Amino acid sequence: MSRSSKTKQATASQAPEGWRLWHHPDLTSSGWEFLLYSNSAIRGTPYYGSPETLGPYVLFPTGADTDGHLATAQLTVRILHSHPLPGWQVDPAELAPSDPAYKGTAEWYTAQSSDEELASLLALALGIRLRSGGMVRQFRFGPDEDPAGEPAFHDHRPPVLPHTPSRRTQVPGRSGEDVPLSEGLELLGLYPQLTPTEAVALVKAAKHFADALWVANSDPEQTWLRLVTAIEVLADLEKADTADPSVLFAAKFEGSAELIRAAGGESVLAQVAEEVTRVDGATRKFLGFVAKYAPGPPTGVRPKDEDYRVEWDRLGKAMA
Repeated sequence: MSRSSKTKQATASQAPEGWRLWHHPDLTSSGWEFLLYSNSAIRGTPYYGSPETLGPYVLFPTGADTDGHLATAQLTVRILHSHPLPGWQVDPAELAPSDPAYKGTAEWYTAQSSDEELASLLALALGIRLRSGGMVRQFRFGPDEDPAGEPAFHDHRPPVLPHTPSRRTQVPGRSGEDVPLSEGLELLGLYPQLTPTEAVALVKAAKHFADALWVANSDPEQTWLRLVTAIEVLADLEKADTADPSVLFAAKFEGSAELIRAAGGESVLAQVAEEVTRVDGATRKFLGFVAKYAPGPPTGVRPKDEDYRVEWDRLGKAMA
């Protein structure tokens, strides 16, 4: 993803917790295990799963079944080196509230711990509902400590999918299907290559995407808002406002664009569109980002009634 040079940059200390783990592991620290829940069946290789190691994470598919309507514990995540190296951490005095460097740091806050961050990123990479229930085991390193760790469920809260009386799926998905964990690991492996600023934007967008899928059956309107917000986060990072203003204007105001063309031609439309899109910068960035990265039509099952299908050759109009 290209990025505007004017974008304010986060520092390594302001990057998401999971991103920092990739770059500054402490192999002598204590560690934790977390349970991640889904209504899709996450499978490893072989079928019931051998652990997959990816950066600071060791992932164990549990092999649990699901009927697609209930979220069950599908993935155990172990983090054995979960703190930055001593000496790397920023001195708290350097980011004291009275220090100018402290101002604006809230904009990099993702509101997610490392396990929640991983769940959001995997939900995005795999295209499934996935949430962390929290810690289930803690490891303490020392001569008198159990190397297998000890159970720790005091902060664990199994997430529950919202109940829907119709039990219908409102969005295409993989509910109840077997999902190979390996499908998401390749994409997740690219995460540490991002800059801290890009990592923050991706984690925020992934969180909105994951939240959108989680409530899709019970609150489709909230899902739409979350998905739009996910795109807006990334569009704002890239400053994707290079799309032709006339195209964006016509997509959003189709009838008005036709009238302007009829009265003054393409040159007048271009002038009007430039003025409107300059004022409506957020929409311009959003539509520009969609136009630049728009995928093709879905290859899976689509609604038989064409009235319920998105016209992919007019995606700009749908997004507007």
